Amino acid sequence: MSSDLRQHLEAELHALRDRHARVAAHLRNADRDLPVDFADRATETENDAVLEVLDEAGRARIQSLEDALARMDRGALGVCAVCGGEIDARRRVALPEATTCTRCGGR
Repeated sequence: MSSDLRQHLEAELHALRDRHARVAAHLRNADRDLPVDFADRATETENDAVLEVLDEAGRARIQSLEDALARMDRGALGVCAVCGGEIDARRRVALPEATTCTRCGGR
């Protein structure tokens, strides 16, 4: 499972990094011309604000996946950061980047 899990985490990480790069290019206007019309430009600005919020969530997910892969490399993936106990296999499957067991809660 460890190899499959690593592949899954790395594939998700790659997809998220690719999406982040496309969003960053868009926000720098590298992939578009800005509209001349004031109303259209206002709409673009509002859309960009939404993209920025979504990108922030994506960056947080990227960090979470990178942290999970680092813990995997150290042999600590599946070990609760609070109590040191084992994180239940069902929780690891559902949330591989989980840092705590269900008793200790949180992420």
